[in-house]
Amino acid sequence: MIRHLLKLVWNRKRANGLIMLEIFLSFMVVFLIASLALYMTHRYRLPVGFQWDNLWNLSASTDKGFEWINEKRPQLRQLHKELEALPGVVSVARSGSGVFDGSSHVYGDDYDGVTIHTEMIHATPQFGDTLGVELIAGRFYEDSDRDDERPPVVINRALAEVAFGDKDPVGQRMPVLVEGIVTGVVEEFRKDGEFGKPGNVMFQMHGPESFHPGTLFILRVEPGADASLEVAVRDTFRAVLGPEWSASIDRVAEVRRQQNRMRMAPLILLGIVGGFLLLMVALGLIGVLWQNVTRRTAEIGLRRAIGADRGSVYRQILLELVLLASFAIALGGVIVVQFPLLVDLGFLTGRAAWGGMAFAAVTIYVLVLACGLYPAALASRIQPAEALHYE
Repeated sequence: MIRHLLKLVWNRKRANGLIMLEIFLSFMVVFLIASLALYMTHRYRLPVGFQWDNLWNLSASTDKGFEWINEKRPQLRQLHKELEALPGVVSVARSGSGVFDGSSHVYGDDYDGVTIHTEMIHATPQFGDTLGVELIAGRFYEDSDRDDERPPVVINRALAEVAFGDKDPVGQRMPVLVEGIVTGVVEEFRKDGEFGKPGNVMFQMHGPESFHPGTLFILRVEPGADASLEVAVRDTFRAVLGPEWSASIDRVAEVRRQQNRMRMAPLILLGIVGGFLLLMVALGLIGVLWQNVTRRTAEIGLRRAIGADRGSVYRQILLELVLLASFAIALGGVIVVQFPLLVDLGFLTGRAAWGGMAFAAVTIYVLVLACGLYPAALASRIQPAEALHYE
């Protein structure tokens, strides 16, 4: 049966070539969209390493220079204390960058002949408690750990495995970047949230005198905190720092929502475009198959004349389509396997690529069979007498 179908497909290779091309292009489009969706879904499910709810980012900015800011350090320290004392504020920390702010401070250092890239986050000791950082070993550094020569650090598991292998990193000196003493290890910390890329992370203690024109305070507030607390924060800010500084308050939950929408937008857009493309391919495929069945009236009528029933003709048309789809999917699979060598697409990881191939193959088979149902039904209704019109 398969050999007979192969002969039929080969004998009509020109007509079938267009069908295979449409199926092949559809497979590649579905594969890319499905792989990206699976990759983003997998990344979304990974732990972020902190609790983003009930967090506010308070940015204190000024157009003055560092020399002027140095003179205002007492007021900045006073602001930190008064923010902590506000009713409704649970804790306050300072950091070189906020969560979900899109900023990145990545540094590289050579270690055993390999360049190690690490996200560096400068933060005060209150950072761990304020953000609810999840430790798996040791503790977050404290003021008593302060050392000007070797500042204490906290690292994530990925960096610990690179720098220390199977050894316990707590209490040891970091061999890369800042040669500080490791006080703790976190499982993960992705400051950009669910869609942030996993990688190496190092927390370094923020100096008590470290202030700059964009100093950031991170506030953990009580659940249900409303605009009245925001007014109190702004009033405290103006009372302590004066008009030379401007305040910007961002609720992290809202920033996260906006960031996730922006990151999902390309996938949604690709999905819509891919859906319209598949619809156009489906309509075109139905038309081509309908035309092919019309042209094969003599062949199908002869089959009916020598004893083939309607069911066998119906199955023949569908099996031919499955065979064509299999050839197109096989060709697509060969190209997909070469993708890592030809194009650097970060989302084509092993799990996402194989899952995308499987999803694309199933989608194409369903699409092809759905498009072939009506033409196959038309072919099965051809009567033997109709073949005489072509003699």
